[in-house]
Amino acid sequence: PEKHSLMEPFFLHFPEISEKETRAVVLSAGQHGLPPDQYIFLEYYCMNPECDCRSVLLEVINSKGEHLASISHSLEKTGFWAAGGKQSFLDRHNKQGHYAKALLKFFIVHLMNADYARDIERHLLLMRKKIKKGCLPGFNIIGIKNALAAFFRRWC
Repeated sequence: PEKHSLMEPFFLHFPEISEKETRAVVLSAGQHGLPPDQYIFLEYYCMNPECDCRSVLLEVINSKGEHLASISHSLEKTGFWAAGGKQSFLDRHNKQGHYAKALLKFFIVHLMNADYARDIERHLLLMRKKIKKGCLPGFNIIGIKNALAAFFRRWC
């Protein structure tokens, strides 16, 4: 079994940066096939020190903290991705909500730009540095839920 193979949220490790740079949008009625709400895109990164994946898992939640979608995004633009694979896609290993496809489309068309790509790349490097230093807190699910609740209270 792999050690530290789980994905951990960026906001647990870098709450100040996350508070400033987490993407969130507020949509009014009928925009982009989504109901009116606030949509928050939380970043998760692999914590396995032996893994060199260059991807991020985005959990999309609404203003009530409900999980709506899990989007995988690769930072690689070569290899499989250049050969027609999708760089952003709904993660098949995680639960997807009713509006997951619309949220993926919104992410690709309206959120994923050069600035966001640079932020994700920088966040990945920060997480990698922390892992290489051996700073793996090993949060349990209760700790993650409590941290998410505190983070979410600052947003809404």
